[in-house]
Amino acid sequence: MKKTIKAYLVVVALCLLLLCILTQFFGTGYAYIYFAGWELQTNMWVLFALILMVSFCMQSLYIFAKKLLARRKLQAKQATSFSDLHPYEKLAILWLLDAQHEKESVVSQIFAHSGVLKQIIEASFLYKQQNFNAGHTALEQAPPDAYELKEILYIDALLAQNEQDKAFWHLEALSQHQPSAWLADVKQGYEHAIAKLWGKFALKFPWAYLKTTHYGHLSTQDNTAWLTAILERFDSSDTLQQAALKERYVSLENTCIEDTARENKILWLKILARCENTGQEHERLANHLLDEQFDQEVCFMWFEQHMCAIEPHYVMIEQQIDTWQRRYTDAPIFNFMKWYIYQATKRHAEANQLLTTFPDNVLMNYLRIKSKIQHDEVLTEQLNQLFETNTHFLKIHL
Repeated sequence: MKKTIKAYLVVVALCLLLLCILTQFFGTGYAYIYFAGWELQTNMWVLFALILMVSFCMQSLYIFAKKLLARRKLQAKQATSFSDLHPYEKLAILWLLDAQHEKESVVSQIFAHSGVLKQIIEASFLYKQQNFNAGHTALEQAPPDAYELKEILYIDALLAQNEQDKAFWHLEALSQHQPSAWLADVKQGYEHAIAKLWGKFALKFPWAYLKTTHYGHLSTQDNTAWLTAILERFDSSDTLQQAALKERYVSLENTCIEDTARENKILWLKILARCENTGQEHERLANHLLDEQFDQEVCFMWFEQHMCAIEPHYVMIEQQIDTWQRRYTDAPIFNFMKWYIYQATKRHAEANQLLTTFPDNVLMNYLRIKSKIQHDEVLTEQLNQLFETNTHFLKIHL
């Protein structure tokens, strides 16, 4: 219907232009029509408007009747053969059955005559078969109108081939590209596809992802995977990479760190604990997390950061622990941390008194054993290794 309206608007514009030119020289003219006892006397302007209105009404009725008949025909039709079904019905069946084995032949046949999608579909199946060269050739033959679809498929293939630099360059360009008007109705899906590609890139090349200027679009799950990959490969990073990582966090802290998922904020806290000259950022994030809710692991990371300082401020540390102990339900982690403070400040009697609390808690059991062997470095190291084999336990670096 939209095409019909646009066509009539074009015809109206052309006819109006022609009539304006003719009437300028010959006047509006005179028309007389007599039919079946009816007569009409008017000028060319009214006659043109009448003809156009009648023509438009007849065309509209024809299109409406055609669509209505086609819809009723589809509803009444009995499915006797898959090949007789409408193309969108075939696609729906493939989707409902998740028919991977038949998908290539059916989809390729449906889009064999599509001017926009024929080469795109062909390249997609070639990439799935790991036939990358043939897939690239098919994409090159696709029309320019399908630029966004071509790029999405091409970048995904580059990631599968571990082409870091090419994939990064194309992803950056696509992220800056203004999508075509025909993608407006599926804008959310288009943006999700780009974000998914960034997620793949970040997981495969975690340090290279820091170079992008279009961060912040990863899903929560992809962001978690990226931060985890950074932690796993942190020991092999260099000074420049760590500086870029700190710069990324600072930019996030100033914009959207509060809206980040808690799990990812804890991962950032672990990263900051490993980076140099990030004490202030670590302190702010730890306090933010503990203000939201108490977390034993976060609390201990905050404590460890302060205790490992060149000159620990024991009074301030103890006061903060007391504040949290009054605010939250009493937990073994508070006595665990206080034991280290008492030991460091030579308050051994108070430290020994803490060892009598929480008799069945693993943290306090660790301290009770450590207090017996603390002068034996070998046994203490073995105890730490045994304690840390359970990932739920804290890492001891004090």
